[in-house]
Amino acid sequence: MRGNADIGRSKRNSWQRAQSKITAARFSRETIRHASTGSLRSDMRNILASSRFFIAIAVLGTFVASVSLIVSGTISVFKVTKDAIVDGHVGVDASKHMAVDYLQLVDIFLLGTALYIIALGLYELFIDDSLPMPSWLVIATFEDLKEKLIGVIIVLLGVSYLGTAVTWTGSGSILDLGLATAAVILTLAIALYLSTKSHSHATVDHSGHPDPRSETHS
Repeated sequence: MRGNADIGRSKRNSWQRAQSKITAARFSRETIRHASTGSLRSDMRNILASSRFFIAIAVLGTFVASVSLIVSGTISVFKVTKDAIVDGHVGVDASKHMAVDYLQLVDIFLLGTALYIIALGLYELFIDDSLPMPSWLVIATFEDLKEKLIGVIIVLLGVSYLGTAVTWTGSGSILDLGLATAAVILTLAIALYLSTKSHSHATVDHSGHPDPRSETHS
């Protein structure tokens, strides 16, 4: 009888040890699985968080395009001025021709300004929002960027149409172009008004204090 009891205890002990090993193995697998999931999630978060720096490529390209337009426009201004002085052309026609050249150069400068605002906005939104900028150049959201670009585009369209009107020789209909330009400007102005109305321009952070970037050069 004692032998049978010893055998029974031995079997129970073996079964308990086997159950303990199974439980330990299951716990180990769960721990490894949770650790792997947590590590993968952490890696994905780091990758996605760091991917915003790819926008630096777009920022650099847009900034270079802006600088190129502004430098090219500046060189053209000096060239037009030099030609007018050297040639010695005077009179209404010569002045009108020079005015047209300058208006076209203003178009180039405005386009360069728009590109610069895009580069600046993308940099502030994706890379570094602590740039010390004047209040009117602080871009905290896409709404800020959109509003500033719409303002520049409206001026650009107006200047472009003015240049066309100055050079108009009477052939063709300038009224259609004027109406189309006015319609686009009106649409953009309404969009700008609605955007400004729904989005406050006050640069205030979440704590209710003014954004120090807007105070640096304002």
